[in-house]
Amino acid sequence: MSGFESLRDDLDVAIIITRGQLDDSDYIARHLMTIPCTVVAAPAIIARYGTPSDIRQFEALPCITTVTALKGAPWQFVNRKGEFETIKVKGHYRVNSGEMAGRAAVAGVGFAILSKQACQPYINDGRLIEVEFEQAAAPLQLFAVYSNRRFLPAKTRAFIDFVHQRLSAMPSAT
Repeated sequence: MSGFESLRDDLDVAIIITRGQLDDSDYIARHLMTIPCTVVAAPAIIARYGTPSDIRQFEALPCITTVTALKGAPWQFVNRKGEFETIKVKGHYRVNSGEMAGRAAVAGVGFAILSKQACQPYINDGRLIEVEFEQAAAPLQLFAVYSNRRFLPAKTRAFIDFVHQRLSAMPSAT
């Protein structure tokens, strides 16, 4: 269930993760955290297919994509002007979580866009290779979404403030 669908079920707040721009809606979204991401692949994938030099090459390379997480969206990158570029990658292997995508990438299934923090240990120990481009992989965005600012219960506002404060104290938070 997506964050917006959750609010339709009489929840006060939903915490959602998105990549790229947040969909237009009547809901209020408070940005909680930006999670930097990067493109990675196992050494075996790089040995077999080479290191891509342009993001459009992912249209023909084996990539790990999502089924419902992030709404199965195409891969997104941010160019130097801050604009989003979308690439419909070859969805060789589909998963439903970042953790599963990470495990598949380490196993040599294909290229993946992962949270930089989550895959850094694998980059450090050589199980994954970071592939850099002129365009950066679009970061994940964490939002608290709620239906109405005017009638937001105090407990909900306190919860959102608490989550924002805790996430802001994390080293990878922006």
